[in-house]
Order: sequence, then C-alpha cells, then structure tokens
Amino acid sequence: MDCANNLSDILLQKGFCQRCILRFSKGATKQAEYLVDNALEDNNQDVNSKSFCGCCLAILDPTCLNTAISKISEIFKSKEYESSSFSLALSLPQSLILRQKSAVSFLNIEKKKLNDASYTTPVTVKDAVRYSLQTQVENNISKKHDSGSDLLINLVYKYDHDEKEISVLDDLLPNNNPKKRKFHQRYHNKNHHSKDHPTNSYQNIHNVLQNINDNDIVKFTQRPPQTLMKPCHIEVSVTQGSIFIAGRYNKFSRTLSQTPWLIDGERKTESSVQELICDKIQQHLNGKEVKFMSSGREDVDVRMLGSGRPFAAEIIDPQKISTTVLEMSRLQQQINKSTDQVAVRDLQIIDRDGLLKLKQGEEEKLKCYSAKIWCPDKVDDEKIERLNKMKKILLSQKTPLRVLHRRPPLTRERMVHRIEMARVDDHHYSIKLKTQAGTYIKEFVHSDFGRTTPSICSLLDANFDIIELDVDAVELDWPPTVDHDSNN
Repeated sequence: MDCANNLSDILLQKGFCQRCILRFSKGATKQAEYLVDNALEDNNQDVNSKSFCGCCLAILDPTCLNTAISKISEIFKSKEYESSSFSLALSLPQSLILRQKSAVSFLNIEKKKLNDASYTTPVTVKDAVRYSLQTQVENNISKKHDSGSDLLINLVYKYDHDEKEISVLDDLLPNNNPKKRKFHQRYHNKNHHSKDHPTNSYQNIHNVLQNINDNDIVKFTQRPPQTLMKPCHIEVSVTQGSIFIAGRYNKFSRTLSQTPWLIDGERKTESSVQELICDKIQQHLNGKEVKFMSSGREDVDVRMLGSGRPFAAEIIDPQKISTTVLEMSRLQQQINKSTDQVAVRDLQIIDRDGLLKLKQGEEEKLKCYSAKIWCPDKVDDEKIERLNKMKKILLSQKTPLRVLHRRPPLTRERMVHRIEMARVDDHHYSIKLKTQAGTYIKEFVHSDFGRTTPSICSLLDANFDIIELDVDAVELDWPPTVDHDSNN
C-alpha cells in the first residue's frame, strides 16, 4: 500500500470525512472535480452515526449539504424571484480555522512518519462547499450561478462551541482587551443585528495561527481535531439586491404627514405621503419593505406644490427586478389615481449613486414659499415697501420650541434671499420667500418668542402669525424629467 493510501486510512481512523481526506490529499483540481461530481454521494457518516468529522465540523457531510439544498429549494418555492442568476455567500464558524491548523499539523507529522515529502495546499471548507452545492442549487432552482449576481443566497453555519474554542486565542488577538471586546460586541450587535457576531476578523485569527508552529498548536487545541457528537446547524436566507426608484411628489393636503406619524404607538394621521406612494411601489416590485427618502420635508399642515419635492424609495428584497419605462408610467398613473392627497411625477429607476445627489442637495438647494399671514394692526405701506427691497437677510435661528423635544438645542444661520409682501386687507397679508434650505419659515414670521432674529415681527415692528404655508418650489435639478404622458 502506498503512502497516500496509508495516509488516507490514518485520517479515516481519526474521524476525518471522505471530503476532508480529499481536501488534504489530492491536488486542488482533482478535489474540485470530485466534489462537483460526487457532491451528495459517498456518505460514510450517516445521520445516525455517533460522531461527525471535526475537521470540517460536518459541514461537508452529505446530510448537511442536503439540508442546505432543501432549505434553499423551499425558499424559492415560496418566492418567485425574477433574477436568472444567483450568487452564494457563506459564513463559517471561526473555530474552523483553528481546527484546520490542527489538521494540517497532524498531517505534517504523519507524513514525516511515512517519509512522504509531498505537499498539497488543501482546499478550504468554504470552497469545498461551493464545489459541492453550486451545480445542485442550479438544477434545483433553475438559475445559473454568477458571483456578480445581486440575488444572494446566504448560508450561515453555526457551531455551538465556536466562541469557547476560539477564545483560547484571546491573549494573542488584537481585541483581547475586555473593554475593546465589549465595544466591538456593541458595534457589531448594532450594525449587524447579531448577538454572536465575532469581535475578531477571520484574517486576524489566520495571522495569529501563522505564527504558531506544529509543536505549539497542541497548547490551543486537540490534534487532530476532535470529532463532534452533532453537526453544525445551518441558516439559509435569500435576498435580492435593492432597487431604487426616484421621482417628485406633490402634497395637496394640510392634514397629511410625510412619514407615518405615531406618538406612544398611536397614529396621529390616517396615512402619510410615504405610505400613499410606497405601498403601490412595494406591490409592483413585490418587495419585502420600502425605505423612503426625500430632499427635506414639510410639516403636516404645509402643502408641497409646484413641480414637487424630489424623493427616492429603496425597495428591499424585490422579487421583480426588471421594470420598463412603460411600467413606470403605469405605476405613476396608478399612484395618482388612488388618492387626491398626493401626486407623483418623473417616476424612474435610478442607481445607488443617485441617492448621493439627493443627499447633497439637502443643504445646497434653495426653496420658494408662499404664505398667508395675519397682523392685529394695519402695517404702513412704506414699511412693506422697505421690507420688499431687502435682499439676503441673514437669520439666526434657535431650534424652534415646537420641535425642541426631538431636536438638539442649536443655533443655525440661514439666508432669506428674497421676500415679497402684499396686503390682502388691513389685517391679512401674503408673502413670497426664496430661502436657503433648512430655514424655519413659521418662526421667521412670528419670531418664536424672539428665538429667530431678525423676523418679520422685528423688521416691521408688529406682531404677526402665520395662517397658511405652501412650498412652491424645491430648486434641485434632480431627478431628470421623464415624459410619461407620451407612454400612455
């Protein structure tokens, strides 16, 4: 019997599965060919076996591979994703790196005993899983694998003792400081929504293990890797990359909030601009949820007129991904026919970069307003004429009292570029304004008890209050105009 066969027998006796023996004993090309051709066969460890391979944590066990295939298939039976391709993402237990180091160390020692000087770079467990699953998944869901596809199948393998096993390296890892570990844990819990997200990267662990030789590895783990009494469990999720839709909206109601308005769980308005627009978009693309973004916002009692306010909607996990200009035109028409409170225009698909233009315009844009205001006293025409001649009035505005409960107490400088005031009668007046984005118009009128200076009150030496306010224009040249009328 040659060295290779002897080595395979030794590995088999130590609890290595057939695929791990292949990973360590054959060339990468032959391993890949075998794993593809025999993905779900050669099961020497059935589901009732007393132990499982400790080298791959039973991830390469056919039972585990079949479980992954089954879970993926079930998801695709319940969701009709339009994409013709998919990509695979795998998340493996970190202790797998330590176990692989142990296996390589054991292999080196056994080869020396057999006078075997050959060296083969082992295929990683992650690559072995890909080789084993890719073709099977393609056949089961009738889609082609493409590493660049936005339809992501995410496989997360979890091992119960992962954290305990990898903790033996704590003193050698960059985040070994308890305070630092606590910070990293809080950060990952917040940003990855997972309580067991690792505080160290795979690369950090790999770098530490590179400096541990074959003699010292036994200080950190058993050599060869200990077999398992039960395999890893697997979680499968499928997500289609987001689609972004942009447009402009008008709001004609003075009792409609821009986004759902809830206080202590109780709704204050029946609906919102977001819901009236995004519910139809979500239905059209069959998305999981929709995130609404806009270039600023108006108060509940303020109308948005003119050409509308630029907005964007991120459709998360949409099953439908191809949308024509004609379909956008019909969707726009559907939204506009469903309500008399809002209307949309220039509805179109955009890429993620378009969101940057929306955000950049928030501080740079100018806005035009018209308002009806009231004064208990008659204001002299000379004062009104003097006010109308003013240009570039620099305001100092403290956070308004009406929003102080939810915004920080800051003082902001804002510019009123133009003002035009006209008398309606002895107590009622109309004003038109062109201002910098972020200007509090109501407070500019009534001064908010002197928290905005100057104000129309101080400039005209009279008390004023605002009756109605409209946004007439948001001067942001985005998104591009789309002539949907010609598509109907």
